[in-house]
Amino acid sequence: MKSIHQLFIFAFCLLLTGRAVADEDFVYTGSMSTARYAHKAILLHSGKVLVAGGAYGVDIAISNAELYDPTSGSWTNTGSLNNARLHYTLTLLPNGKVLAAGGLASGSYLSSAELYDPITGTWTNTGSLNVARMYHTATVLPNGKVLVSGGHNSSSLSSAELYDPNTGVWTTTGSMNSSHHYHTATILKNGKVLVAGGAQINAISIAELYDPNTGIWTATGSMTTHRQSHTAILLANGKVLVAGGYYVGTTFASSELYDPNTGNWTSTGSLNYARIHHTITTLPNGKILTTGGVIAEGPYQIRGELYEPSTGAWAATPPMNSFRIVHTATMLPNGKVLVAGGQIPGGGVLASAEIYNPGPRINLIRAVKPAFSGLAVGTNYQLQISGNLINWTNQGSAFTATTNSMVYPQYWDVDGWGSLFFRLQVAP
Repeated sequence: MKSIHQLFIFAFCLLLTGRAVADEDFVYTGSMSTARYAHKAILLHSGKVLVAGGAYGVDIAISNAELYDPTSGSWTNTGSLNNARLHYTLTLLPNGKVLAAGGLASGSYLSSAELYDPITGTWTNTGSLNVARMYHTATVLPNGKVLVSGGHNSSSLSSAELYDPNTGVWTTTGSMNSSHHYHTATILKNGKVLVAGGAQINAISIAELYDPNTGIWTATGSMTTHRQSHTAILLANGKVLVAGGYYVGTTFASSELYDPNTGNWTSTGSLNYARIHHTITTLPNGKILTTGGVIAEGPYQIRGELYEPSTGAWAATPPMNSFRIVHTATMLPNGKVLVAGGQIPGGGVLASAEIYNPGPRINLIRAVKPAFSGLAVGTNYQLQISGNLINWTNQGSAFTATTNSMVYPQYWDVDGWGSLFFRLQVAP
């Protein structure tokens, strides 16, 4: 008979539970025809998702574009970009067309821009940027023009310019007070644009505001932490949430909020896992989903997390089916999120895609023990979690579990930090 070991493990669980038909989960959907990372994705007015450009290998830019249909879960090729590009911007215009601008290809910075017409499925060249750039941002303003700010072209840029969809022409506008690349740009409810952080040589905490009425940038409160490769998103209450990022050898789990009324930043709940090169998406219920990413000095992150604005807390979601960084996440009309492409550990590139189903929340228990990786395969164990005894057999990549009739445990994964995850669902 196999030996039985008893592990006394302190754990916490997230309180939202559910009994409905489909639990919160990530499930595979159709794969793209082309593996890619550092690409862009946009939800079109038709409800389909356009994915374009990106790279495979080591920054080898591609021009292929394809469409995802949420009703069939399948991808079809559409017209290719005129210029292969990665680290560019893709922006949905009010008229339904899509603007691709700048980026990198064959080691050269791009100034070219082009428009995708969903009706014809073709790309046509439009006016070129005044300054070639990558790692910039593009933001649609209330007047329909597109603001491109910062980026990198041999060095970090402070310049900004405006694209007019009516004329196809770019014009320079006021320059930022500081140069920024790997930064974020978020349009506020008052129509101004908040640029936060990014890098010059190292990460910075500087934030500034663009006023479309004057074309002028003004300094606002700096973030509490220097950050680059972080994410930012506007909350329903008008504040801006910034999460994760990197600064001189450290990847952050911390998050903070910008209040447009005061111009100040305040700390909010930290991510359970530090990450950069992740995504951030607003769900229909107002919660914020982050997926994927990596710790610069450690492992990739396979679990997503949800931010609850009312409490300021992050809660782990089920794991994705694949590790992913520099991927895309797009909100679908049905309230689910399409996660596509990206890189995996070792430098591989993915064509796969998966769907995040918010579903009803389920209990998550995270059991932590430093020596977890030393547990023997095929050995029976008992875990005491919050006073409840759970029996399971370690089978390496998975295990079976039995317990009383109140809960049904299901294995998640063991991560590089010695954490074991369970999913517990209330019995029907």
